[in-house]
Amino acid sequence: MVFYLHGSGESLAPLKKGSNIYTQLGYDVFMIDYRGFGKSEGNITSEDQLYEDNQMLYDEIKKNYAEEDIIVVGYSLGSAMAAKLASTNNPKLLIMKAPFYNFNEAISERVKLLSAIFPLKILNKYKFNNHEFIQNCKMPVVIFHGTKDKTNQHHYSLKLQKLFKPLDKLILLEGEGHDNISSNLQFQKELKILLDTTKIKK
Repeated sequence: MVFYLHGSGESLAPLKKGSNIYTQLGYDVFMIDYRGFGKSEGNITSEDQLYEDNQMLYDEIKKNYAEEDIIVVGYSLGSAMAAKLASTNNPKLLIMKAPFYNFNEAISERVKLLSAIFPLKILNKYKFNNHEFIQNCKMPVVIFHGTKDKTNQHHYSLKLQKLFKPLDKLILLEGEGHDNISSNLQFQKELKILLDTTKIKK
């Protein structure tokens, strides 16, 4: 089972095609829209609320899948929610795509871009401390990051790499930007190797 948490500018509709890479390898995929995204109703009022929503859904998944069969995947903003979820649970693996080190650092470097996506009051309210979350992850952590990412520059992942456990891994995608990681051939190859290796044999 792959539990996928998408980025801030996404919704489920365009992500369906991207799930094929997981289903073709024999994995079920569970994707969600956050409150106020896509067809999901409601409003996001706090960082903790997001984490609580994700935990509630993770608990539902555990009713049908053992944690040793669950892989948590997060992209961009979703990588922070995936890392937080993995840090307080025990899935098989955490995969982060194009993460930032923490939200405050991302804001300081990209305030104009981020303020176009989020109101400034939200930018000052949320922390999304990936650097803290991954240090509490007991499972292996694998990060994919494009070297030409202009939204979350890959030096964030190089900083996160300094916090890695021995089995954690950073895979840099040469020349790749922020938006098309799932279509990157190197990513697809490395992901297939990774998921084939970690798949639970029935």
